[in-house]
Amino acid sequence: MKDTLSTSVGKPADFGVFNQLADYGALGLAVLGLGFVAWFLFKRNLDEQDRMKRKMEELERQSYTQPVDANRAAAIQEQAVVAKMAPAKKPRAKKQ
Repeated sequence: MKDTLSTSVGKPADFGVFNQLADYGALGLAVLGLGFVAWFLFKRNLDEQDRMKRKMEELERQSYTQPVDANRAAAIQEQAVVAKMAPAKKPRAKKQ
């Protein structure tokens, strides 16, 4: 019977580490699939960390370039908006 993994020259193809996994059949494919999923999630985590690092650097650059007075004015304006949204407290009558 002809080897299905052979090339046209007649030498079997060398798949390196994957030859060992192919010997195990479905279990080898499952391990290979889990390895790919782990690699994919690890790479996504690294990309997310890089993106967050770049975003933090950008925000730090922006905060250093804005004048302090603008930040203070924004904080005062935010406090005013919050104060308007809060219900007014009625004074309590003192008991005698």
